[in-house]
Amino acid sequence: MSINDITFAALARFDGSLNDKLLAFYQLNGGADEGQRNDAEAAYLATFGATPGDLNDMWMEFLTGKGYSGTLNDMRYQFIMDGGFEAVPSDYTFTIGNDGSGVYGYLAGSYGAMSPDTVRGVTMTSLTGDSLVNLVSMDFGGQKLLADSLTLTISGASTTVTWSDLANAYETFDGGFVAVIQANDGTAVTLTVSV
Repeated sequence: MSINDITFAALARFDGSLNDKLLAFYQLNGGADEGQRNDAEAAYLATFGATPGDLNDMWMEFLTGKGYSGTLNDMRYQFIMDGGFEAVPSDYTFTIGNDGSGVYGYLAGSYGAMSPDTVRGVTMTSLTGDSLVNLVSMDFGGQKLLADSLTLTISGASTTVTWSDLANAYETFDGGFVAVIQANDGTAVTLTVSV
C-alpha cells in the first residue's frame, strides 16, 4: 500500500478527500485556527516542538525526535503504521482536590486546577474518581470527542474511559484507578490522554 492509501485508511473517521481528512485531523490536533491544510499541518507539528519553517524540515525534526530513522517517506510511513494518526497523546497537569464526600480529582470552579484545560480543542470540565462507587468520569460539558474511548494515565497507572450516552461523559468503573487519584489528593500530577 502507498503512503496515501494508509493515510486515507488511518483517517477513515473523517469525511471527504485525503486533503479534507488531513485538514480535519490537523485542525483537531493543534491547528484549530488554520483554514489551509499546510498551515494546520505546521501548527500540528509545532505543538510537538517542531521548529516552524519548511514542512519537510518540521516532519524530519518531529519524526527523528520520536526515534524514527531513514528517509522522510520511510519515517512517515512507519509513523502512520504505528498509529500516528490515531493515538495523539496530550499531557495535562492538575492538582487533585476533593469535595469531602469521596470524590477526588479536577472540577472546574470547585477544586483542582487543570493546565491546559482542553483536549483536542474541547474544554474539559471535570476528571473525577468517586471512591464510593469506583467511578472514573471525564466530562467535557456533555460533549463527545471524536473517539468512543480515551486512555488516561496518571502516576504510571492507566485506564480506558468509554463514552456513555446516558451520562454524557466518558466513564469507567475502575476502582484501581480511582485509588490512584485518591492517593494523590492534594498533589500535582501529570495526566496523559490518548485516543
